[in-house]
Amino acid sequence: MTQEATPIAVPKNPAERRVWIIQRLRGRGWTLRALAREVGVAPQTIAACIDAPNANIEPVLAEALGLTPRDVWPERWSPETGRRLAQVRHPRKRRLPHHPTQTAPGGQRQKEHAA
Repeated sequence: MTQEATPIAVPKNPAERRVWIIQRLRGRGWTLRALAREVGVAPQTIAACIDAPNANIEPVLAEALGLTPRDVWPERWSPETGRRLAQVRHPRKRRLPHHPTQTAPGGQRQKEHAA
């Protein structure tokens, strides 16, 4: 006789989910820092993946939780096709226009001479 796996209730609220993920990782013997060290990325990368999409880190984090990425972040997956939704990146902040300085043919700045 086989037992069916009980579905795990992952919180839908992002703030609650963040706490839930960290608690579940600790319960399984992981910290964000230890997981980052194991994968070879900065701990901030793992922490950022909890809140923002990262197709490379999500599977690692989900595996450490004993789940699939789709179970942890269902809103990042299409319910119709079952495929991952495209990542939406925020537009970069506007930068001031670049004013080139005079450069010598070798690419070095020319010294201004007082006339």
